[in-house]
Amino acid sequence: MGLFLAKKERESVVEKVNFYFDENNRWQEKTDSYEVLVDIVVAFRPKKLHNLPPLDIADLIVFLQEHQAVKNSFSTYLKSLFSGKKSIK
Repeated sequence: MGLFLAKKERESVVEKVNFYFDENNRWQEKTDSYEVLVDIVVAFRPKKLHNLPPLDIADLIVFLQEHQAVKNSFSTYLKSLFSGKKSIK
């Protein structure tokens, strides 16, 4: 009578970026400025690497070229994060 846990599919980098930087700007809701960046990096390089298809950054580049609002929001986040400011809110 064991329970079967469904294996959660790994979210792609594009899905993560779209989630945080779409019109809802969910990245602004995070209290830790680096949490979003860490989440995106983990999508690029998860803890368990076995049996995973290789990632292609070209998918992210094409997505950002096609979605200007997401690109602008992501850019604003990265500029704020790396400008040395403590808070991006």
